Amino acid sequence: MATGVRHDAIEGNISFALSDCYAKAEALARKIHSEAKQITESYREKQGLSQDLNLDSIEGVPVSGTSKWSELTEEERLRENECLRCPSQTAGHGPERTAR
Repeated sequence: MATGVRHDAIEGNISFALSDCYAKAEALARKIHSEAKQITESYREKQGLSQDLNLDSIEGVPVSGTSKWSELTEEERLRENECLRCPSQTAGHGPERTAR
């Protein structure tokens, strides 16, 4: 069934829509980054923290606890976090759970 619309015109519209979507996402990411920076500065000022303090650091957390996160899926990271917050590993979902 002919629609009278050329395929290259459709592809051009899709390409335009994708680049427009990308531009909007990039602008939103820049806005979020700017707002996060302002919130961080406000927090630093209200808490009386030094300007030299890096709030992005993970000091105090063993490197082994964070280095493998890039290898895990989001679901695995969330599950691991939940297990770390459990008062005991007998909650039935920790890594030490044995097969029955």
